[in-house]
Amino acid sequence: MESVGVAPAPAAVAVAEQKMKLLEPRKEPLASAAAAAKAPCKWAMKKKLVGGDAGYVLEDVPHLTDYMPELPTYPNPLQDNPAYSVVKQYFVNTDDTVTQKIVVRKNSARGTHFRRAGPRQRVYFQPDEVNAAIVTCGGLCPGLNTVIRELVCGLYDMYGVTSVVGIEGGYKGFYSRNTVTLTPKSVNDIHKRGGTILGTSRGGHDTAKIVDSLQDRGINQVYIIGGDGTQQGASVIYEVTTLLLQEGLNQMLNSMSHMRLLKLNFRKSVDGASNVQWSVSQRPSIMILR
Repeated sequence: MESVGVAPAPAAVAVAEQKMKLLEPRKEPLASAAAAAKAPCKWAMKKKLVGGDAGYVLEDVPHLTDYMPELPTYPNPLQDNPAYSVVKQYFVNTDDTVTQKIVVRKNSARGTHFRRAGPRQRVYFQPDEVNAAIVTCGGLCPGLNTVIRELVCGLYDMYGVTSVVGIEGGYKGFYSRNTVTLTPKSVNDIHKRGGTILGTSRGGHDTAKIVDSLQDRGINQVYIIGGDGTQQGASVIYEVTTLLLQEGLNQMLNSMSHMRLLKLNFRKSVDGASNVQWSVSQRPSIMILR
């Protein structure tokens, strides 16, 4: 397949200007989910489209490797889990997609497809590196506590992740620093209760403070539970973090070029300078999962 619509990385000035616009806090709460769905989203990202044969189009999602192609991968812990390892073809193939339209005609183009959700054989984190956070936002609906419970138990029992916190009070809880430690024991019977044990809130939020809070706490996985307005907020957080990541990569590359020059000059002037080694971490600091 060939790429037909991947936008090039923005210039440094454009990135800075876009980041400043994105960091402006939202002052007006959304009237309703319906209004949010109809309203034009000023943070809408360019679609990542991949074309194929017979009119096939994959409307892809952003991926960490778009920004860090050399990011290492690890075997999925589920491979060693007795409850899943015995199941054949449990993992989703990286090329699996789902068609947008189920009913088509014989001569129709293959049309738009989306990535198939599900566990992959390779993951981009090791269990002991994960600091996960869960937050519920917007209005209440049945099953919120069940989602929280399944996330916590899945992270612990399926993936071996033992650092999970809940953000209390919705998006604003990120920067008011209200957190609660979540374990399988603490969420054991929450599915029997109504509402959400983490609390929630509506209205605007300060995206810059949220991103700063994630970085300060070392949170690298965020599970955001909510409706259309909540996911729109998640998209803004994602865009800000990726812009920061792009800036960080640009700075890293500039630093590496400068260090290479220093190293070259050092080698010319000092015996044994070939033993000097430079290293730059390529681990991502933030990953938003929606």
